[in-house]
Amino acid sequence: DEIKQRKNIISKIQSFHDCLGSDAKILTETEEVQTFNLFGSNLYENLNNKNAIITGGAQGFGLAMVERFVQSGSKVMIWDKDEEIMNQINIKNCLKEVVDVTLYESVSNGFQSSLSKLGRIDILVNNAGIAGPSFKTWEYPNEEWENVINIDLTGVFYCCKVVIPHMREKNYGRIIN
Repeated sequence: DEIKQRKNIISKIQSFHDCLGSDAKILTETEEVQTFNLFGSNLYENLNNKNAIITGGAQGFGLAMVERFVQSGSKVMIWDKDEEIMNQINIKNCLKEVVDVTLYESVSNGFQSSLSKLGRIDILVNNAGIAGPSFKTWEYPNEEWENVINIDLTGVFYCCKVVIPHMREKNYGRIIN
């Protein structure tokens, strides 16, 4: 059942990639538009020798991306706060780091550890996120709202904040939010 679910997610990623094709656009810091195709025409070789961090990569869509990146030639570092689930993952060219994206110190330490293990970071995938509970706006618990914002917004900010200086120094990097 889990394998079928992973194959379904990978198929959705492939469909998403096919929609983007070679016309996918990305804005650089100078607001120039660059055209790129993340997986290229040969889906299994274009990411050779690229090192990626995928947040929330221990399960679901994140794990499917981990598998796809590895299949495409990348070394991947999973950042996830669920150590128990990560301990069950055994994928070649995949390392794991317990990181809580809502805590800047955890993100910073996770980056330093990842950098020492991989040597460089080429790609950051900010995948960690939650939908939160369903409530009418006026009944939504403040604590739940803050949890959603901390993971979905602050976590992305912290990850970008620690990774971007390294990418700028290396004059290369890709971030997928």
